Amino acid sequence: MHGNVMEWCRDWYSVKLPGGRDPEVLTGSERVLRSGNRGIKGDHCRSASRSWAEPSVQRSFIGFRVALSQSASN
Repeated sequence: MHGNVMEWCRDWYSVKLPGGRDPEVLTGSERVLRSGNRGIKGDHCRSASRSWAEPSVQRSFIGFRVALSQSASN
């Protein structure tokens, strides 16, 4: 999660996040990017680092992380 590429997030960017444990912004024009990349200073290469870009932006230092979520079933 730290360095190499910035990761696209599903949240839309907002300067001020709503409160709550896992705040989610549902509308906007830019998507959130997390972490850092190989071309920026080390203090920005952390998971809490937050940036934004329009969803159509394509750069070699922007990617995504594939994750599996196990759902609770009865």
